[in-house]
Amino acid sequence: MQPFLEDVPDPAVAWNPCEDPERFAHTSVLRYISCAAKNSSIYIIANMGDVKQCDVHKEKSCPSDGRYQFNTNVVFSATGNLVARYHKRHMYDETPLFDPSPTDEYVTFETPFGKFGTVVCFDLLHYYPTQELILKHGVRNIIVTSAWNVFYPFVTPLQMYAGLSKRNHVTVIAANIRNHEYGMAGSGIFSPESETSTSTDFMSSQGALLISEVNTDTTTNDVLEDLKSFGPISKIRSNLNESYTDTYDYGMNMTFAVLEGQSGFVATCFDNVCCAVQFQFRERAIDEMYILSASDFANDYPGIIHLQFCAIHRCSSQQLDSCGEAVFDTSSIFSFLKLQAYFDPGVLFPFASSSASDNFQFYMEQEKYSFDEKAAILQSSSFDRPMLAVVLFNSLYEDEPHMGMSSRANSVTAHLLIQVFVFISQKFILKWSVH
Repeated sequence: MQPFLEDVPDPAVAWNPCEDPERFAHTSVLRYISCAAKNSSIYIIANMGDVKQCDVHKEKSCPSDGRYQFNTNVVFSATGNLVARYHKRHMYDETPLFDPSPTDEYVTFETPFGKFGTVVCFDLLHYYPTQELILKHGVRNIIVTSAWNVFYPFVTPLQMYAGLSKRNHVTVIAANIRNHEYGMAGSGIFSPESETSTSTDFMSSQGALLISEVNTDTTTNDVLEDLKSFGPISKIRSNLNESYTDTYDYGMNMTFAVLEGQSGFVATCFDNVCCAVQFQFRERAIDEMYILSASDFANDYPGIIHLQFCAIHRCSSQQLDSCGEAVFDTSSIFSFLKLQAYFDPGVLFPFASSSASDNFQFYMEQEKYSFDEKAAILQSSSFDRPMLAVVLFNSLYEDEPHMGMSSRANSVTAHLLIQVFVFISQKFILKWSVH
């Protein structure tokens, strides 16, 4: 990886690589991006690698080879000036190539059209830095670079971006790499008023240019709805439906209960996580079985995360053992849906995704549902598309201020685990292509 890295200076040095290319050596990528921004009079946010020397005797987090290698976002202004640099904090599938940032970084930059912050991929699901940027640094617009895999019926990258926008009433602009070998696809521009997205057809590597006019001066008014709870978790536990166990296609265990008939109330629990839904179908296909599933999953590698889910989605057939399999579309439409989750404290996101139309195009239906973060409720009587998945997703607060492997040079075992993970991921993708 080292030959592809450049030493990205601190933006405080006030440098324009296009106009002053010899000031810092070995910065051809930075010069190229700077000139592209200047010549087109646009801001450019790009993901690249940054290398920084460190002293192993003085810095506890310094890798044993004496250098940090950071997964980095750089920002150039419309005149080509380097105005921001962000080092990714939460590693996922990157050790031993990259190191997590050893310090807190809350990177913002001002433009004539608003204040922006930027993060990288897996950072989105953690309180630090993303929620801190929004809640404590006044950021209303988030720029995300990512390489997210598609896991139908959830999680898709678009649901992440839309959920972040809905939860925080902010604009989210996300560029997700397209790589059909690893099942990566789906970029988006999301705001409280609009959404624009590419196809999430992970079997294609063709990208697209997204253009959307959005309001970058959003406010936090009316972020939370005052929705009525189903009651305490003890009440839910005393009214559980017959439940079953299975495993999602991508390895997480779940407990689920079937949504029987045209309407009703269903509840199920997975350990400490309980989920409840009140539903009514406007149209229901007789060959489509819907379930309410619950899951609680902690992972240390390839990325440290503790996830909890409550989800409404359909099974691939009417057999119970198919309910963890990937599903790409559905034809049933809800006239009413109220989903409540009983989670541990964390960062809660609402996800909703319509059935796939042509070329794996999905709609997140943000304007069609209400979300009460405090009560963990997603509710809608306005869905007018068949819904592939409706999800409440929780990322538990991290215990330590910094997480992930800090010593890239001594992580041979981690590298081998990456190879295993990639192999497993490819196996899942091949399996999905059959359905």
